[in-house]
Formats: sequence, structure tokens, C-alpha cells
Amino acid sequence: RELARRMQREAFDHDTPDEAEPSGLAPPAIGRLGEVRAPTLVLAGELDLPEKLALAERVARGIPGARHAVIPGGAHLVSLERPQRVNRELTAFLAA
Repeated sequence: RELARRMQREAFDHDTPDEAEPSGLAPPAIGRLGEVRAPTLVLAGELDLPEKLALAERVARGIPGARHAVIPGGAHLVSLERPQRVNRELTAFLAA
């Protein structure tokens, strides 16, 4: 929790110039997932918000050949919350 708190605090401490505001893609990236050709692993924590879990599933379904894994006991910061499990998933993905 302390690591996540520090990371979040640092993210908010940085000033972002107005010209660095994000802009939308045309067409939106979610509609172009079928164009992704790189091997893709989509990870989500089972305790994340339902809309985040649904989005992870949608991304995995939209990318040809993508692998989707839901990490038990993890939430939104799954790589910090369950690092051993994430490492196992990532290692297996890279080995394949």
C-alpha cells in the first residue's frame, strides 16, 4: 500500500503543460484491436472494478491470438499486489 501511495502521490505532483493534454485517436484504438500483430498478454486482477475486468476481456477478445489471464486476489495494481503470480503468467507467455 505504501508503494502504491507513493507512486500515486508522485504522479499527481508532476505538472502537465496544457499542450501535453491527451487527444483522442481517430478512429479510436478500441476499434482497431484487430490490427495488432504483436503477441499480447492482457492481465487483470479479479478484484478490480467490473468495468475494468470487462475492458480487459474486450481487449483480449479483440486482439488476434491474445492471451487473457485474471489474477486471483489482485485488484487494479495487480503487478504490485500479486507479483509472483504476474511473473509466472508473464514467464509462461514469453516462453510460448
